[in-house]
Amino acid sequence: YVTRANTLASRLSRSYLISCSCTGLYFMLGPILKIITNKLRSVTYIRELPMPMKFPFNTENSPGYEIGFVYTAVFTTIVVVYASAIDGLFISFAINLRGHFQALQHDIRKAVYNDTKVDPQATIISLVDYHVELLNLSKQLRLIYMPIVFGQFLITSLQVGVIIYQMFTNITSAMALLVYFSFFGSIMLQLFIYCYGGEIIKNESFEIGVALQLSDWHLASPHQRRSLAFIMLRSQKKVVIKAGFYEASLANFLAICRAAMSIITAIKTVE
Repeated sequence: YVTRANTLASRLSRSYLISCSCTGLYFMLGPILKIITNKLRSVTYIRELPMPMKFPFNTENSPGYEIGFVYTAVFTTIVVVYASAIDGLFISFAINLRGHFQALQHDIRKAVYNDTKVDPQATIISLVDYHVELLNLSKQLRLIYMPIVFGQFLITSLQVGVIIYQMFTNITSAMALLVYFSFFGSIMLQLFIYCYGGEIIKNESFEIGVALQLSDWHLASPHQRRSLAFIMLRSQKKVVIKAGFYEASLANFLAICRAAMSIITAIKTVE
């Protein structure tokens, strides 16, 4: 379970890094392509930086433009690497926790309580300790990423409307559309990473109780059943990755997608 989880986490993290890198690359290539095409057409063009930034010097002429361009490129690279690392760690932790929850479910289903060769009480203690350890790890993950999840939902909710508006106002520019589509895809993928991670932890923590019901718990002694009941009772309370009034779940991800479609419909209606 854990090996398969590691492979999936690696693929998702790599895909997100590629997506963010492509977005940053498109922002860098836009001004360069404009300069080249305008020179080929012998058209006067005021050079623009990849992103609107203010410097204490003139960035329209050399060498100020080159300095501003290099600074923007370095700053963008740092942001891409930092965001990919933080978000990649979250989805890696979440998927690995899911793998451990699935391993615990397997151990619970295969546990034997009436075998004289195996101490059933020791088996139950190991299951309870494993469950408690996973719950503690989930709690630590929630506490560490709580401010990031809150900021992610809040900023994405605002960015979606702005980016969609920019796409409609730059619909005649193919390069601008490519940049904004890539940016929109990156922030939605970033949001999906948190929502998917929160969803799988919530579901797999609840499945512990289901695995216990499917096990041979009826063969355990009354004292052992009381110990197993603690696992079942705790599993009824799902582990939720939540920050403020935002919950990292696929339901909230779909809600933001529906909000994006509503914004598109509203813009079309106004036009």
